[in-house]
Amino acid sequence: MTPASRAKAWSTRLNRLAAPCAAGLGFSLPLSTTGASAFALLFLVLWLLSGKVLDLPRQIRANPVVAIALLLLALLLVRMVGSTAPPGEAFDFVQKYRKLLFIAALMPFLADHKAQRYGINGFFAGMATLLLLSGALSLGFLESLRFRPMSDPSPISRIPHGILMAFTIFWAAHRLLDNPTRAWPWAGVIALGSFNIFFMVAGRTGQVIFVGLALLFLLQRLPWKKAMIGGLLLGIVLAGFFFLSSSFSGRIAEGVHDIEKYQTGDANTSIGQRRQFWDNATHLWLAAPLIGHGTGSFAREYAALAQKTSALPSDNPHNEYLLIAEQTGVIGLTLLLALFGVMLWYSRKLGQPYGWLAQGLVLTMAVSCLLNSSLLDMAEGHFFAFFTAMFFAGLDRHTPARI
Repeated sequence: MTPASRAKAWSTRLNRLAAPCAAGLGFSLPLSTTGASAFALLFLVLWLLSGKVLDLPRQIRANPVVAIALLLLALLLVRMVGSTAPPGEAFDFVQKYRKLLFIAALMPFLADHKAQRYGINGFFAGMATLLLLSGALSLGFLESLRFRPMSDPSPISRIPHGILMAFTIFWAAHRLLDNPTRAWPWAGVIALGSFNIFFMVAGRTGQVIFVGLALLFLLQRLPWKKAMIGGLLLGIVLAGFFFLSSSFSGRIAEGVHDIEKYQTGDANTSIGQRRQFWDNATHLWLAAPLIGHGTGSFAREYAALAQKTSALPSDNPHNEYLLIAEQTGVIGLTLLLALFGVMLWYSRKLGQPYGWLAQGLVLTMAVSCLLNSSLLDMAEGHFFAFFTAMFFAGLDRHTPARI
């Protein structure tokens, strides 16, 4: 066997691992950040060992989504130099953004239809498991799996729970319209998922994203007159949820109360703390608007500001845009916005339903980043990298796959 044939055989064996790894990553996303991180790292190893990394220069030239994601990661690496954080802290922080590299590493494998199918099926299986576990916890079973004592009935935090559930409902709605003869499984996902995030796991981020994705779905799939009627019906459904769900109405009432307290100067509430984080993070950014204070600098800069203002200390402003801006200035913020903008622009080239789903992914992440540091966070960051790689994998070849 010649060296070239041995290399080809080695690459073929490694490629065979892509489908089961995609299934494992998809399944882990809603259930285990450790599992998702492990499978993503395994993909990175496959990318390196298979030699697909050597195709990266061409991939960057051909695929603007990869190019901008890696530019943002490169900026975070460069801004380790001159950061107000020590080198160790800066490196620990930048490695949390490795999900931007995973986009490039995953794409060559997720361009394969089998790997796509395994990944999608794994994700839906993971979401079904999450629904079952949430139901069991709400009935008092499997208490050892609850995320925290006395927390919502979920094995994970209610923030990623709601975000992933809202996106799953959006995807299921597209599946329902595309497969009307087999509508009942997807109708069940929509009904159970909606009940779950409005009656059981009351994460406001997920509820806001649910409304945004529902409106986007109506605009994507219906003529504007029918979309307006659909929007009216959505409002009626949400009003029903408000009156029927003490969890949903309670979270809204809590939010209104928090805002009122913040306006009187009391920031010791959930929303009050976030508003304080946002205001102070904006102040830090404007102190170094062009290039920021450097990667990993937020915790130290915020601690110094908190000492002067008696604000609560924090290592996270719960807003990805402000976190990026504080570290890398307007340059980094522009790159993050450009990443979302390029994804929206090129979603038109993907064919359907990938184009619609890619638009839903951008809306999900863009809204989530307003309320959380979602690219930094493990669950949401891996979710974004996985589906960005899947939806845009064929962009440089102009042969988008269908689900």
